[in-house]
Amino acid sequence: MVPFPQGFFVTQDTSNEVRQNFKAVPWQSIAAAYSPALLVDPAYDPRKIGAGTSTPPPPGDTTPPETTITSGPPATSTSTSASFAFTSSEANSTFQCSLDGAARAACTSPQTYSGLSIASHSFNVWATDAAGNTDGTAATQAWSVTSGDPGGGGSAIVRQSVSQAVNTTATTTLRIPKPANVAQGDLLVGCVSLTGGTIAAAGVPAGWTVLASVTNIANPKVYGYYKVATASEPADYAWTTSSTTSGGGIARYTGTSGPDAAATTGSGAAASSGTIPAVTTTAANAMLVGCMSVNSSSVTLTSPAGMSQAVEAGARRFEVADGIQAAAGASGAKTWNFSAAREWAGWLVALRPKAP
Repeated sequence: MVPFPQGFFVTQDTSNEVRQNFKAVPWQSIAAAYSPALLVDPAYDPRKIGAGTSTPPPPGDTTPPETTITSGPPATSTSTSASFAFTSSEANSTFQCSLDGAARAACTSPQTYSGLSIASHSFNVWATDAAGNTDGTAATQAWSVTSGDPGGGGSAIVRQSVSQAVNTTATTTLRIPKPANVAQGDLLVGCVSLTGGTIAAAGVPAGWTVLASVTNIANPKVYGYYKVATASEPADYAWTTSSTTSGGGIARYTGTSGPDAAATTGSGAAASSGTIPAVTTTAANAMLVGCMSVNSSSVTLTSPAGMSQAVEAGARRFEVADGIQAAAGASGAKTWNFSAAREWAGWLVALRPKAP
């Protein structure tokens, strides 16, 4: 048993001529000698003063850190290996990483992957500070591994860049930035998710064509669009909605001439997964693109097998995922898994490679 659980008082006995004695008196004994007795906090442990890191978090710290990816692979690479460096805005943070929508795992910077497939990929990382606060929005980087030759076993379709936006308070306009490095002839695929509400035909920005409109449940409402980029594109694209919270993302693809077939859609009551029916492609090496949204701001979505996360937004929880289908034909149904049961809605489409 520890004799001094609340600390002790040291006193010096100077009555001896030859040597002096030091006595340690338990602090709780001193407190009990007063009338009324002094209060003693049994949870206080003086031995822990100054313990831990050199910069312990302030009491009551509830502010999550900001995670930043400082380096990674280029948007398009022929290397089947990739390395990422990342930092946190707070010292002594720890990190969790995820590749292509896999479960999060503890990691350190730099994080390296090898043996990557010829496909589009995405890397996410979250920082957690010393107080246990985790960044609510991952730092994300998307890139594509190609064969370097569209006829050499890889696909000519490559996801090159993405952008996203979220409205956490109700408003009537959702502005999604133009993805990086858009060039004439690129195909832009957009997903918009609403917490209820609608998007009228007049509310769609110029040049965008509807892929899907999934509005048969109260929340969420999910829309899909595409656009072939022109020589001059605006800095952002504005969708006009009824007053509601909303989120959206745009993925930029090269090597595709547009949708290969009509999109399929699905929605359902609260469940731990949502499945979108198969699409049928007419050409080999088509790119499957799907969007899934749930009625939640906190549930985590896991991409279907064979597809990787391209866009994910936290405050209006939705995800755009994609993946190459090597052979023409039915894709099979695509299922997103959720970390908790929620109402869901989504769509799936295939993009056709450009003719040689």
